[in-house]
Amino acid sequence: MISNLDTIAAIATPQGFGGIGVVRISGPKSREILDRLWKGKVLSGDMKPRTLYLGELCCDGDIVDRVMAVYLPAPSTYTGQDMVEFSCHGSPIILGKLVDAAIAAGARAAGPGEFTRRAFLAGKMDLVQAEAVADLISATSEASSKNAARQMSGELSRAISAVSEKLLDLRSFLEASIDFPEEELPELMGSDRIAKMGEIVAELSKLSGSYKEGRITKDGVTTVIAGPPNAGKSSIMNAITGESRAIVHHLPGTTRDVVESMITFGGYLYRLRDTAGLRDSACEVERIGVDRARGELGGADLVIYVIDGSRPLNDDERKMLSSLDPSMSIVVINKFDLPQVFSPSDVGEIFNGLILNVSAKTSEGIDGITSAMRNIVTQRNVSSEGSEIVTSARHKELLDAALMSAREADDAIADGMLPVEFIVESIRVSHEKIAEILGENIDDALLDRIFSSFCIGK
Repeated sequence: MISNLDTIAAIATPQGFGGIGVVRISGPKSREILDRLWKGKVLSGDMKPRTLYLGELCCDGDIVDRVMAVYLPAPSTYTGQDMVEFSCHGSPIILGKLVDAAIAAGARAAGPGEFTRRAFLAGKMDLVQAEAVADLISATSEASSKNAARQMSGELSRAISAVSEKLLDLRSFLEASIDFPEEELPELMGSDRIAKMGEIVAELSKLSGSYKEGRITKDGVTTVIAGPPNAGKSSIMNAITGESRAIVHHLPGTTRDVVESMITFGGYLYRLRDTAGLRDSACEVERIGVDRARGELGGADLVIYVIDGSRPLNDDERKMLSSLDPSMSIVVINKFDLPQVFSPSDVGEIFNGLILNVSAKTSEGIDGITSAMRNIVTQRNVSSEGSEIVTSARHKELLDAALMSAREADDAIADGMLPVEFIVESIRVSHEKIAEILGENIDDALLDRIFSSFCIGK
């Protein structure tokens, strides 16, 4: 059981060498630890709050470094507790000595995310905002960084809280009406207040539905490069990323496992996945690769289907082309540097989407692929611009549960046959799921699980 009354200390800057390093201390002994480690023209007891001072760091009587220190009194701090922050030279040796000295003076080593956990418990932020802190730190693209910052500022929390308030208001109204005479119930069920249940269902559905875009924003666009053997899929991936990540060979069937490479452009992270050539094979190992390739297609956000323009299309390729979703697929006719046996218009009779002529060998047309990738993702996410989007699987799961119970209540109201108690119970469950997203009435075990993924020092 983690105690929030302990004083904790941790390095708050990344591991390794740097210009500066920061050690953060939080808890009731923060000022006392500052007194023991500080030596400067201004005594630690005379330091003005929230003012940086230059002095020396003393450990076991030895001067270790010249540092800047600031004392931050509660409650107007990140954690809501007394805090001290030291800025020293970014040597792992010095930073380690500083943390060890703080521990010797009465602190303990902070656990992952413990400073943010204390901020949450002190009411400085709700759980959605706390989780957004970790998302902002680990953001891999401009889109994920922007969305995490919006969530950290409370935009998503306010949208969820608004639904929570409506559910609570409706629940209170219905609970108070349970003792109404039976003849008054039809009038009750027809009130404007009850009619808001449909609005709640719509709002929950919109929030839950935003997860598809949210997952892409946070985790990246899973982009599967598929096609027949020896069409140049690996060459296309290498050309897009600018690195020789996938093995290229003139023999078909070279790629037998999924090869991933990541690239960021247009504000999004793209997870490119080069897959085995799609064909029937007598080789068991290759068949496993083909099965994995088909599985990857099922989970793709974006498909780049590569075909060889220098040889005729076979029946399997035609079948695959006809099955592609034009809204999330790009067909690339590769080997444009060789004589072509069919044209984009021929492919267009089968696939009603974007078709590009490309030569992976000469890099002609590669920019067109990345532009098309950017356009598809941008168009898909344009509807969510300015709206709150859900990026957490935990939030999505709880929203779906809340939505299911809200629909049960809405259906019961529309039916008019079920007792009020049934409707109240469905609304209660929906409200509790929403409250759990924000961190209300949450147990320590779940908090441990959430904050265990944070970095130490935050």
